[in-house]
Parts: sequence; C-alpha cells; structure tokens
Amino acid sequence: MMMDDSDDEFVPDDDVPMRQAKPRPAPKKKPAAAPKGRKKKDLPKLTLGRITKIGGSAPPPVPPPKPKAKARAAKAEPPRAPATLKEIYPHCVTTENTNKRFFKECTHFEGHHRLTVSCVATFDNPATHTPLVVTGSDDGLVLVWEPRNGQCIVVLAGHRGWVRCLCTYLDPHHGAAYGGFPRIASGSFDKSVKIWDPLVGGAPIYTIDLPAMATGLLVYVYDKQAYLCLATGGRNEGETTLRIRTMSKEAVIGPPKPNAPPPPKNTTTMLTGHTDMVYGMATFHDRGRPRLVTGSHDNLVKVWDFLTGKELLTLRGHVEGVNCVAAAQNGNKPLVASGAYDCSVGVWDPIKGGGPLLVLMNPGAVVTAVAFFACPKTGKCLLASGQSDRTLRVWDALKGGDYLQQDVLPDKIRAIAPSFDGVHLAVSLGMMYEPERAAVGCWLSA
Repeated sequence: MMMDDSDDEFVPDDDVPMRQAKPRPAPKKKPAAAPKGRKKKDLPKLTLGRITKIGGSAPPPVPPPKPKAKARAAKAEPPRAPATLKEIYPHCVTTENTNKRFFKECTHFEGHHRLTVSCVATFDNPATHTPLVVTGSDDGLVLVWEPRNGQCIVVLAGHRGWVRCLCTYLDPHHGAAYGGFPRIASGSFDKSVKIWDPLVGGAPIYTIDLPAMATGLLVYVYDKQAYLCLATGGRNEGETTLRIRTMSKEAVIGPPKPNAPPPPKNTTTMLTGHTDMVYGMATFHDRGRPRLVTGSHDNLVKVWDFLTGKELLTLRGHVEGVNCVAAAQNGNKPLVASGAYDCSVGVWDPIKGGGPLLVLMNPGAVVTAVAFFACPKTGKCLLASGQSDRTLRVWDALKGGDYLQQDVLPDKIRAIAPSFDGVHLAVSLGMMYEPERAAVGCWLSA
C-alpha cells in the first residue's frame, strides 16, 4: 500500500544537529554512573558552532565569512613595473624638512664662456691655500676662476670640440714639498684628453688621443702613481668603453730628454660590464684599497677594484639611466650616491651591496649632479643634488627624508664640485642646445 507523505514534515534524527533559526537543545541523557571515590564534575554546555572554555568564560567571536573569490579574468594583466625608486623601497624616506640653511652667500662668475658650462672642479692653490674653480664649456675652453671676486685668471685653449668632463689632481712627480702640483685633466668630444697646468697656463702638457668622444674621466693617485680612468662613447660598435690607464712621469711632463732612457710604457686595463655610456665616476677606500664607482645609462651602478679592474658589485634599483655618482668616507664606512633620470637619488653601501640604504625623491625633476660635503658647523655628512628644474637641494645623507635646504639657481644645474675646505660648493649652470643664453657658474659659501 502506497502512502502519500507530501504533507508530512521531515524530522531529522536527534543525534545529527542541524543549523536552524532556533536550535533545539540536545535531549537529556542519563549520565553514566560516576566511579566511587570521585566527586561529580559539571561539564560546560555545548552550543551549535561554538565551544565555551572550562570555567565559564565568554565564547570567542565568530569570524565573518570570507568573501567569495572573484572570477578570474579571461586574460590576466601583467603587473605594472614600479616607476620610481620610492615605489620599490617605500620604507626609505624617514625624516621631514627642517628648513636649515647651509649656504647663505652666492658668487656668480659669467661672461667668459660663450656656451653651456658642462663641467666644474675645484683645487687648492698651493701658494695661498685658497680654493680655485675650473670650468669646462661647450665652447672648447677650460677656465680657472678666483671665486672670491668671480674673476677669470687663466684661459686654457686647445680643444676643438665640446669639453664635457674634467677633474683635478696632484701630480706625484712635481712639487713633492707641496704634496704635488695641481693638474687639470679635461676630456672633449674632439676625441682627446689634455693635461694642463692651471697656475702657469699655456699649451697642454700632454695630450691623449681617444678612439671616441670622452664622456667621463677621473685621475687617481695611488702609491706615487697616477691612474687615468676614462669612459668613451659613440654610436658605432666598440666606441662605448671604460678603461684605466697608467700615466708615466715622462709622459705627463713632456717628451724625454736627450740620451735619457725611454719612458716606461703605459698599461691599459679594460673594464667590461656596462652596456651603455658611463657618465659618472667616483673613488673611495675599502680597508686601504682603492675602489672605483661608475654610473651608466644602463640603469646600473658598479663598484670595481681600481688596480685590477675586477668588478666587485652591481647596485641595482634605478629604473632609468644614471647620470652621476659621488662617494664619501663617513668615518670607516664609505657611502655612494647616484642620481638618475627617474628623478631620485639613491644612497648605497658599496661594501655590502644590496638595495639602496636611502631613497631621496625629486618629483618631476631629473637629477643631473650629486656631491657629498660636510656641514660647516657640525661636520655631519650631507649630500647636495642638482636637478633639471634649476634647484639645488641639500639632504641628510645618513637619515634621508625630505630636503633640508633648497636654492633656486638661474639655470639648469650641470655639475657640482665641493671645495677642499669643505665649506663651499662650485656649481656649473647652462641650458643644453641654447647658445643664445648666457652661461653661468656660481660659488656657494656657508
């Protein structure tokens, strides 16, 4: 016989709890007989979905249900690459602007160069122990300035193209009583490097012919030997090179004398690793051993052994080409700074490597120059950076954060060089490819 149970209510078994609007209490069961000699212990009541702790404490809150995962898109979009170093290392910015003033006086020297002042350097006059400034321009001239009155005192003419890099050093073979006489090395787009005497003037002491245009140079003296680090660049294959060349005594001061032994041959070490033009160079010491730092438009900063040319570290983090680098010895700990097209300045540990210690942001302005200097009052390590928006900013090189001081200069900043006394900065200014504008340099005093 068939029974119609369509109107009957389904009742679940008592031993299978179901989630309902008002759960029914579990049926009472006869407790088991307690063993003799033990006192009966009351157990906590059980509720559906939660268990109370022994002792009667309140039950823990029920976590909300997790949202359902969204349906996967038909085609997943690739993750967006970070645009700046601040997005890669957001934890590096730590302090705020304090509005301190480190540079108060500014002397301008202008009128002698006809085109953009592309590079600047400083050296100490051994006779008066006062700082002098050297500038190189797209007009092919190298000028020596007296910064106290802004007057040009020496004109060095000999390049047939733009002078785009220069440096100063002490000649270890002359003026031993003074620690060496000052020399100027200038590199030009006429495919040559010239060595000058900035106090006597006249023709260059020595000329080195290059296979391509000079984009960066640095002369370093170690153990009474001068080393020329030189970067060249060009459009043809093999013209973008980085090399270290020794400079012999006879080659620097001129041709050998009659009946004199031939000068020792200069040796050249090629540094391979960069894949684009190198524009920034700096040196520091690691336990008495000289190191070289280079920045390239391949977005990389590299550390080399200066004497062997071996690559030691590659510092990665910039997302656009590196324009400039600087190095400083903060006690026994060296620091390296780099400025790039990604509108940021990175401060690095050149011994341990890894990511940047600090990231200093310049929103909307390409960093064109960086230089370390010491606070005139406290001796604290500070960092100056020049931007394409005509601003010169001073940063705390140890804590980072926002800039401590900002000065707006008359033109785009091309290069920065601290003085040997540590209380001045020489800045070269000028807009590229605008010859109708007056080229300017300035001297900031603390």
